[in-house]
Amino acid sequence: MASLSFHLKRPQGDKPTSIFILFTANGKRTKVYTDLKILPVKWDTGEQRAKTYRQGNANQVLNDTLDLFREQLLEFYADQRAKGLVPDAQALRAAIEPKEVSAVPEKADALHAFADWIDYCSRSKRPNTIKVYRTALRHLREFGQYTKHPIDFDYFNLGFADKFTSYLMDQRELADSAIHKNLATLKNFLGYAQDRGLHTNTAFKRFTWRRREPSILTLTAHELRAIADLNLPDGSYLDNARALFLLGCYTGLRYSDISTLRPEHIFETSLRITTQKTAEDQIIPLRPEARRIVARVQAGHVRPISNPKLNQYVKELAQLAGIDREVERVRYSGGKRLAERAPKYAFVTTHTARRTFVTLALEDGIEMSRVMKVSGHRTWAAFKRYVNVTDESAADAFAAAYGQ
Repeated sequence: MASLSFHLKRPQGDKPTSIFILFTANGKRTKVYTDLKILPVKWDTGEQRAKTYRQGNANQVLNDTLDLFREQLLEFYADQRAKGLVPDAQALRAAIEPKEVSAVPEKADALHAFADWIDYCSRSKRPNTIKVYRTALRHLREFGQYTKHPIDFDYFNLGFADKFTSYLMDQRELADSAIHKNLATLKNFLGYAQDRGLHTNTAFKRFTWRRREPSILTLTAHELRAIADLNLPDGSYLDNARALFLLGCYTGLRYSDISTLRPEHIFETSLRITTQKTAEDQIIPLRPEARRIVARVQAGHVRPISNPKLNQYVKELAQLAGIDREVERVRYSGGKRLAERAPKYAFVTTHTARRTFVTLALEDGIEMSRVMKVSGHRTWAAFKRYVNVTDESAADAFAAAYGQ
């Protein structure tokens, strides 16, 4: 199994130094140097990332590039091992070198054309979107290896769609929402390829898969207060994690936006930012609890950490706060209802914060249109996935309405 980590060539220096990758596989470590450099004081050794607070967008772009390198190297290594090859340092370096992107060759096969399309999209799409595209390509490539059938443009018929979705469901154990996303990505690519004359097959336009969303998890107002009231040492890792998580609960911001907050985003009673996912300008009103956390951010007393670590810490916070009632998380695969039961704290993540914000704002009587404006949702279809009216609030509303 392969793994990798990012390091500085001269971590104690006072000039920009090269970032290299330590790639580990089969008990062997290989140094892969990148063309990226950074001042050591701007590097977080523990997180293996550039510090983003107070540093501007350049460091966030660098971090996105490191994420892309990770995806490219792991995908390249898996592809080479499937062919019985073990890539050396030179081959690994070549896998992450920038490539000249041109129009997709006329006679390119489907898998190569798909890869070229992803390179083309990387000019204008965010790294997370490109990661989704690369995942879809990997599934398609592995499907071809599994079925031992060549993946060419003529193969994309309704029979292929049935086999491919069955493979994603049975062999990859993907939920319906993930299968829908992979099929949508494939259709986008095939539409692009058709527009450029690479094929005349129109069957792909009829590929469908119902997107059944998994159940969502939100915190109640009582549970949110329990986390906020925890007695934690000032400046501890849990105190820091709590501040980041609560800011999401109080503002509805995605963690990608919270982790890159800078002084110019902060005003007396609001935040004004351009969101990373949608690139839209938003004004986020700050409730008193949020203002106190934002003041700590301004003072440099709250530091961003990686999303996986924060997910780990918020589970610990929720457990300490006694949020341990057994709950059921439901997802769907092939229309089948798959349920998993565990203490509620086990399911809490950074995304729980955004969903909690939406649900509690509605429960507090704020108009839906205003909540959508702050959360950045454009349509009810997208917004409704975040609404989770609790049993307690529903009972209270009916009791108030009917005088019980």
